[in-house]
Amino acid sequence: MDTPQRLFAFLESNRVYNHEVQQNYYRHTLSQHTTLTQRLYCLLHSVVHTQSRPKMDAIGPFFKQYFACHSSIETFTDFVRFLEQGTPPSKAKIDPNTQPYLHLYDVVNKQKGWGPKTAALLVKALYHLHSDHYAPELAIFAAFPELQTDDRLFLPVDSVITHVFKVDLKVDCPANFNGINAFLQQRYNAKQMEVWDDLWFWGYITQSTKNSSRYSSGFNENKYWSNLYTNKQLDLPLLKLKIDEYLEIINAPSAQAITSGL
Repeated sequence: MDTPQRLFAFLESNRVYNHEVQQNYYRHTLSQHTTLTQRLYCLLHSVVHTQSRPKMDAIGPFFKQYFACHSSIETFTDFVRFLEQGTPPSKAKIDPNTQPYLHLYDVVNKQKGWGPKTAALLVKALYHLHSDHYAPELAIFAAFPELQTDDRLFLPVDSVITHVFKVDLKVDCPANFNGINAFLQQRYNAKQMEVWDDLWFWGYITQSTKNSSRYSSGFNENKYWSNLYTNKQLDLPLLKLKIDEYLEIINAPSAQAITSGL
């Protein structure tokens, strides 16, 4: 078993940690709102503002158009139709009926001010909210397509995940959104790609920055305690043992110069 396989097995066995963080985030974002319009707007607003420097001149018109059309958005299909307005057809052949998640990513990515990482984050969030892994009251739409293994999910690659692939794992692929997703999508189906999203949690709580240089060193307790969504009643000694296991995997000698095969 190579290092990415060992890391995937670790992520798959320890889903409870990031799941709790994500569910707390979704509750905080949505719980104060009751209408579909409000809940969808709050999710869109929260996701697009995860960007370090969101482009207000592009995002503003997007939300202006959303509120001009919000009364006609009652279903997932309505939402996709709203996103399709004014967007050029995809160069790749995407069947919205058999690959609704890939199609959703495609039309969100084409919105001005969004971009691939933010589009991937929104698609992942909507999948979470309508899956049976999260509290049912968090769902926005009454019906949502199931994720099939031959559909496609993209990992929302940020600086945390980039560091893991480039510096820790030393994967021989471009250390960016496209390169990392291409590497993973060659090896993992859509449902497995969602598991890889948990890498953000483990990278986030083990990375530190000194003199503008990022490094993975151990449990960053300050990050953990400062994050609004982490469980402050968690068994921290057990979490630290899990962190040691994670660091042993990403620092293993076999983690050096993994060939991407791209």
